[in-house]
Amino acid sequence: MLKPLKFAVSITLLLVTIALILRVLTLGETSRRLLAWTLALTMVVEMAAILGQALRGQASHFNTRTPFDAAVWTTMLVAILVAFGVLVVIAGIATVRPIQVEPVLAFAIRAGLWLLLLVAVSGFAMGGRGSHTVGAAGDLRVPHFFAMHGLQVLPVVALVSGRLPIGERARWVVVGTTALVWCA
Repeated sequence: MLKPLKFAVSITLLLVTIALILRVLTLGETSRRLLAWTLALTMVVEMAAILGQALRGQASHFNTRTPFDAAVWTTMLVAILVAFGVLVVIAGIATVRPIQVEPVLAFAIRAGLWLLLLVAVSGFAMGGRGSHTVGAAGDLRVPHFFAMHGLQVLPVVALVSGRLPIGERARWVVVGTTALVWCA
């Protein structure tokens, strides 16, 4: 039951972060709610599948052993594709419209969103391979984990750097360097 817990914590962090980001985007209330509820629904489907399979004693990911397991896995894939689409829309809006926060934090939010999308492709690679391993020792879960949580790390770094006795230029360097390191 550890896997459902890990996913629940990760998904909760994602949803809370996106909710906070949506509050500072220049966006109409109807659009904001549609994006938030669509993303939340896809994550509920994902969690229900993971928890349901765990309760059945079955693997949730890459499991196509029976028609039912294959249907669960396919449902998870569809939910994640919809979630990815919602995140692309949010990242696009964040890129072309003003974000109602200071410039360094706006950069951190944009970088975090695009990093999430670019590196989250590792999740699609795992799905396409039917496994999270590459070769004898490679594990795609590590970059996938970092992709998911750079979205939290970069804004936190921007906020913390704003409380340090450093200048604005130094804050940009700190946040930009963190983003580059996170990509590596």
